[in-house]
Amino acid sequence: MKSTEKVIVNVSAFLSGCFPVALIEWIRVVLFRTSNNNWYVEIFSKTFFTFTIVCSLIFWVYILKKFREANTIGEISCLKRKDMFSSGAVSYYILPFVSFLGNDINSMVTLIVVIILLAVIYNNNMMFMYTPLLDFMGFKVLEGNIKCQNAEFSKAMILVKKDKNIVFTGENKGKFEKIQEGLYFFIMNQE
Repeated sequence: MKSTEKVIVNVSAFLSGCFPVALIEWIRVVLFRTSNNNWYVEIFSKTFFTFTIVCSLIFWVYILKKFREANTIGEISCLKRKDMFSSGAVSYYILPFVSFLGNDINSMVTLIVVIILLAVIYNNNMMFMYTPLLDFMGFKVLEGNIKCQNAEFSKAMILVKKDKNIVFTGENKGKFEKIQEGLYFFIMNQE
């Protein structure tokens, strides 16, 4: 994955995960207007909400494109579900709520600073698989062994579309697309 593509994917995944925060902020500021609403907070809320929608669409298109590109034949085995919603992964959804303490420039700046800091961390650690949008789209993150054609098995994180036919204790044949070392998209053969 190219550096620019990595940043776009990670930041769009992160911001798509911020959609619930942006929706709540938009509802609070735009729908439940109070007499002390500041114009800049309202503009920020509308922009943030729109931006999270755009980022969700970018991320969705990227994931669907990568799955269509999967063409390397191989198999996966020794699978187990990867716990994606640990306290560390969920913290970036909870921390922005700190900004909802008021309806002023301080709240807006707090939200912007927290989101920028978390986006940098998210991007530097290739954490795009932590976004709840993947679960909403019907994907699961698994951990297991992956083997392409004649190569040896290697440990990997594997993103799969929900498939009731996946066997956790045996081998699953299909096609995959390597995203980076140790991270793959996998499509099971439909036999």
